[in-house]
Amino acid sequence: MKTTTLKITSLILLAMATLFTITWTGCKKEDLTNTANNQLTAKQIQQNAIAAIKAKYGNVSGGEVINVNKVANSLTYSNQGNTTTIPTTPPNDDVCYNCNNTNNPNNIKQTYTLASITRLYECESNGGSSLLVTWTVNAPYLPTNINSSATVTFTPNGGSPTTTTTNNISVQLIGNDPDCDENKIYQVTYTTQYYANSYFDNGGVITTSMSLYNNCALLGNVVNTGTISTTIVGKNFKAPCNRIDKVFVNPNTGPSNCATAIGCYTLCTPPAGLVLIDKHQIEYRKIVNPNGNLLWDNQVNSGGSPSPIYWGKLAGSSSLSPTITPNGIQILNLEQMLPGSGNWLVRYRNVLTNTCDVIFNNGVPPNTPPGPFQAGANWGQNSYWTAELWSL
Repeated sequence: MKTTTLKITSLILLAMATLFTITWTGCKKEDLTNTANNQLTAKQIQQNAIAAIKAKYGNVSGGEVINVNKVANSLTYSNQGNTTTIPTTPPNDDVCYNCNNTNNPNNIKQTYTLASITRLYECESNGGSSLLVTWTVNAPYLPTNINSSATVTFTPNGGSPTTTTTNNISVQLIGNDPDCDENKIYQVTYTTQYYANSYFDNGGVITTSMSLYNNCALLGNVVNTGTISTTIVGKNFKAPCNRIDKVFVNPNTGPSNCATAIGCYTLCTPPAGLVLIDKHQIEYRKIVNPNGNLLWDNQVNSGGSPSPIYWGKLAGSSSLSPTITPNGIQILNLEQMLPGSGNWLVRYRNVLTNTCDVIFNNGVPPNTPPGPFQAGANWGQNSYWTAELWSL
């Protein structure tokens, strides 16, 4: 038995499509009977997507996604006034424990992985940004945002550190861990505000940690992560091929409630001096790995067949497209991602024409419908990309 961890590799790219403003029908469930109620114009889809962004992230434009993918190597809990360190690698046996079938906290298999830190450009903020921190937690207990807290310390290059603590933590159940029938996978996120954009210009270091409460009395009902640090590359501000500009992925905003994807500059203008991209390239696929592996390239079921890689369909059109513009005019309906359809990975990267713009997929024109390992065949080691974990 082994605990699943989220280690999503980095990598970046392109292609282009046109938006039509006609009424269309899409993302239909098989039992759909009232077609008229499931026809939305591209404008309506855009409005729904923008509303979903504001509800989840606030009044921001997407910024740079920093892949971290580091496992917390120090987990502690407090019980009866004593602080105890928990081994990050529990005994390698065939027994999966929960908090009730063992008296030894060291038997609990749990992994806390800092997946990414995203800089979000605050609209009308006179030059400030917030930070969105995303963890993946694998554990045999229920984490809760009640009483939980997180700390972020931002130390600019050559500057003084700024430390922020937040209790505004979101916990989302992703699904079961097939490697351990007692464990479930959760996504934990929090946002801290507000940092002057000058902090990011010359790089720096971001350090974060969590105190996450749970229903496991054996662990004193709270687990504390050690701090994890990541370095900001200030020069990426002017190097779009070396960064990942965030795509907003929204579940349940398209016709018949399919997911949508919309560009990073949707809500407001990014900071002055940022070298803008031309497009995002976006693809998505279902998590099918029988061992619970969350890596993009490992989504192969027990029969040996890979899960299909999909492109979205441009809102207002019947055209599949691997790309959208970043300004929110184009929106992709991710038609396979319907409510209740399971766990998905959405990956994306930047496109700057004539600079970082791999247009063809292994020689296949970008308007060709994708298939297993056909779409995205060129997402290799020469580009930067990120994959987000979504559960519907």
